[in-house]
Amino acid sequence: MITHAKVRYEDDRKLAIVDVGDIENFKPEHAKDFKSKFFYSVKWTDPDGTSDYYRARILALGESEDDLEGEGGSRQRPRFEKMAYSPDGGSEDEDDVQPERPVKKPSGPKQELLDMLKRKKDDICRKEETATKKQKKRETYDDRGSLVSELKNKLQRLEQLMDRKSKKIEQLQNKNNTLEKEAMELRRLNVRLQEKILTALDEGKGNSRAACSIKSKPEHSRMELIDIDMDVIPRETTPPPDDCPRKENATVDIGSGLRINSCAWSHIQGHQKDSLFVKDLLLGIWPKEQLKNRSLQGKRCPRFPDRPAKTPLTPWKVEVMRDCYRRRLQRQGIPENLVPAALKQLNHFVVEKLADLERMAKRLIKLTHFDPLAYGREAFPPGDSATPGRRRGCACPCGGEPAAAADRWRFPSWTLDVWTC
Repeated sequence: MITHAKVRYEDDRKLAIVDVGDIENFKPEHAKDFKSKFFYSVKWTDPDGTSDYYRARILALGESEDDLEGEGGSRQRPRFEKMAYSPDGGSEDEDDVQPERPVKKPSGPKQELLDMLKRKKDDICRKEETATKKQKKRETYDDRGSLVSELKNKLQRLEQLMDRKSKKIEQLQNKNNTLEKEAMELRRLNVRLQEKILTALDEGKGNSRAACSIKSKPEHSRMELIDIDMDVIPRETTPPPDDCPRKENATVDIGSGLRINSCAWSHIQGHQKDSLFVKDLLLGIWPKEQLKNRSLQGKRCPRFPDRPAKTPLTPWKVEVMRDCYRRRLQRQGIPENLVPAALKQLNHFVVEKLADLERMAKRLIKLTHFDPLAYGREAFPPGDSATPGRRRGCACPCGGEPAAAADRWRFPSWTLDVWTC
């Protein structure tokens, strides 16, 4: 029966004879029932009584300790002490010194498994370190890339903003230059106008419109100071008084064979306001009776679509008016580029005058049908021979005479001029 085993520990390479029970999971049946290249866990007891299991290889099995000692003594090789080499001991046989054997690495299934696990662990750690380094490097590159792209976008936005500002500055400069040129031209024209006016005033010569001008009221004949650029020029708001005899039937051609009264034309030219010039020119070309129920272009009124369209003014006469107004603007020194915009006011002035005439006609109709009873006057008997002091057929309550001072408060002042008694 196998009771003992001769083993050699892996750590210190010591030989020992131990009981088979001190070997873990080992129950041999005969002397050859072990693996010579396999490591077993064998118990080792220290002199102080402590014990533990260590890796060891089984060399032989036996039925007693004596069998293993005898077998081991016959096979054990003699050991010699190592000696240091000295040059003086050259006579000694170098073969007597046993060379140092290389330390064998432990082997066995368990050790191989541990080595495999260690290698896998090292590989995993190495891969993790490599992945961490790559990730850090990639994050660094990503951060730099995003920063660079952001700076590029910001630079592009600033360049676009600079381009827009530069274009706007250039446009403003061009506009400023244009305005300066227009201001210089207007100043030059104003200087010329001042010189002409001063020359005319010094020589005492009146223009053509002074020949047949109509006397105006005292409040409209005062002198005005007009500030043109840097000079102060006196100018009359009304034409000078009549110095020549009137010619009632004299006419003047104002364009395209259209002739109007010369005195009326002189009066029209004497207006300082463009609106009065256009409105009086309209009355000089068409009488008031012909302007009733007329319109500028004959369009239907959008406010009253049910009303019929009015008769338009004669187109070629309107064009003559436009030419007269254009010549007036040119004489005033208006720049050519501003003349088309100023001509658009002619339509407005004409429409305004036509509306005023229509409004005056309606007011006259109301005055013709005025009822004095609406103002609290007592009822008057119909005019006949029985009523003393009153003419037959007179609608005026004055009795054929102007209203007395005591009765004037009963009626508006404008009604006293309407009655024809």
